Amino acid sequence: MYQFGKPTATSYPVALQTINQWWQTNLSTPPPYLTNGSGLCRDCTITAANLSELLTYAYSHPSFDAYVNSLGIAGVSGTITAHSERLPESAAIGRAWIKTGTLNNVTSMAGYVKGLSGQDYVVVGLINSEQAHNAYTARPVLDAMLDWTAQH
Repeated sequence: MYQFGKPTATSYPVALQTINQWWQTNLSTPPPYLTNGSGLCRDCTITAANLSELLTYAYSHPSFDAYVNSLGIAGVSGTITAHSERLPESAAIGRAWIKTGTLNNVTSMAGYVKGLSGQDYVVVGLINSEQAHNAYTARPVLDAMLDWTAQH
């Protein structure tokens, strides 16, 4: 946590409490369950509704352009570059700004898609599986979600 460019002394419990308070003040879904900020937390949980609401909030934030420009572009950059190899005719290529994630038993993507109609959409896909290999074989389902959304 930083205040006016100066690091402040804090701990995970204080930081997580701050996140929960912000969430409860600005969003309507229950806050995600967080125990650390590593991004690889095995007991942390978030729902598609949480992510959707957070992305919708970010969309209308004054700093949205800086945020969306940090995301990979389907078929062009980042971890979503391979989308064009998996689905070469996808309408989402160059039209979806996405963060992907893969851990054992989980694969996900979330972000924004500009439909062919010009409408912007928030997309969130989370697939949990009991078998680790299913997380990778489930990627085409998420690719199809992007393509379907971009076609609208």
